[in-house]
Amino acid sequence: MSDEAEPADGGPVVFMVGSDEPLGVGDVFAIKVDADSEPELIEAGVKALRTQGARGQISRHYGYSLGANLEAESAAEAYFDVEAAMYFSTGYLFGMMAMAGLKNDFGAIFLDDKAHYSLSDGAMTSGKPVYPFKHLDPEDLQQRLEEHLVPGQVPMVATDAMFPTSGSIPRLDRYYQVLEPYRGWLLADESHSFGVLGENGRGAVEKFGLPWDRVVAGGSLGKAFCASGGLAIGKRKVIDAMWKSHPARGAALGMSSGAAMTAASMTYLRSHPEQLMLLRRNIRYFKDGLRKIG
Repeated sequence: MSDEAEPADGGPVVFMVGSDEPLGVGDVFAIKVDADSEPELIEAGVKALRTQGARGQISRHYGYSLGANLEAESAAEAYFDVEAAMYFSTGYLFGMMAMAGLKNDFGAIFLDDKAHYSLSDGAMTSGKPVYPFKHLDPEDLQQRLEEHLVPGQVPMVATDAMFPTSGSIPRLDRYYQVLEPYRGWLLADESHSFGVLGENGRGAVEKFGLPWDRVVAGGSLGKAFCASGGLAIGKRKVIDAMWKSHPARGAALGMSSGAAMTAASMTYLRSHPEQLMLLRRNIRYFKDGLRKIG
């Protein structure tokens, strides 16, 4: 450890053993294509800035969009094997845009009581009644639905797909089963599970084998994909509805550089599945090591 990493107050040394960028995309793209180039991922962003400018976009409903943003969405549709994807400025807006865009399709929100602030903020601004349920508890969710729903009312359950501090993964399949009799919606913030969970790294929705009917997923691109911005994926009609939400119509839709880096990252990972296999080998190695030391 370098001198710069020593605690300034003389306190104990603490080692960080986990952080963002689990697939090592930043390390891969730190390799220069040639002596005169920038690292590959950075070059994708620089090229977009040079050709499409540094300005933010006007909203999509004006009929104008930057090529880099469309490329990011196409790359996401291919990576996640979904009908539609939506690229925007920050993953924090995902819950707010999804809840606002689908507001005519549900009547109440049921929120994991340890859900990320962005989901809480989205729920509070939706204008819908919001009911918490116990963390990771599908049985308590069932009880809260029976307690609060009025006849004919459709629920939406909103939760992190992987909780960032604990790494806990909710049983989305159980939530989906609980929601099925109500024809309810499931909103999963996959900020920390995109690129990591599921057979192909497509997230918790893939891990639990859920259909995309009444399911929407999204979140930050700054974790596994080492890019800037946010993403939503799902059925075409769901993404179209999100584009009509007030946040999507009024908020900045992201910079060309972040979108270009998103497209480059996802394209690379699709053609290099060994990155995901390496991550899983590292996880097994780390867990085995922890077990050995007790």
